[in-house]
Amino acid sequence: MPRPPGLVSEKSKDFKGSMKRLIKSLNKWKYSLIIALVFAFVSAILGLITPNRLSNLTDEISLGLQPNINEKSVSEIMQDPKISMDSKIKFNEFLETANENSLSDMDKLPSDVYEVIKPRMNMDKIKTISILLCILVVGMAILNYLQSLILTVISNKYAKRLRSKISSKINK
Repeated sequence: MPRPPGLVSEKSKDFKGSMKRLIKSLNKWKYSLIIALVFAFVSAILGLITPNRLSNLTDEISLGLQPNINEKSVSEIMQDPKISMDSKIKFNEFLETANENSLSDMDKLPSDVYEVIKPRMNMDKIKTISILLCILVVGMAILNYLQSLILTVISNKYAKRLRSKISSKINK
């Protein structure tokens, strides 16, 4: 609810003293507060690490989608006695028109050549990164939940204690 116009809010005259009294009155729950702060800190760190790991997963998947055409694979194909000369000639023609070819044209290569250059994903590495990502996200969620639970319990107990003090003071 907005304040009526012209009404100026008062500022605390002794902010430091008020904060000292507040911290002193929360002293009963200091260990719980420290645990909640540690959970919040660790959760924030996990939140910062997660996007980097997700980037690694994306990079690994991208590498697996690209054909394995490099100097090593080309020389391997050209020197392999199991690959027929006709296949080598077709592969050489494919390389010469590589700028004009799309990845779908790779399927038209002879099967013995295609087996060497076909895209391959490192599924073990992808699984490892995915599992790590799941652990990070679940750990972050659990720590956030525990931190909020601890702080909610502390704030409810503190509010009850303040209400009890106010009620006893009014009754006196």
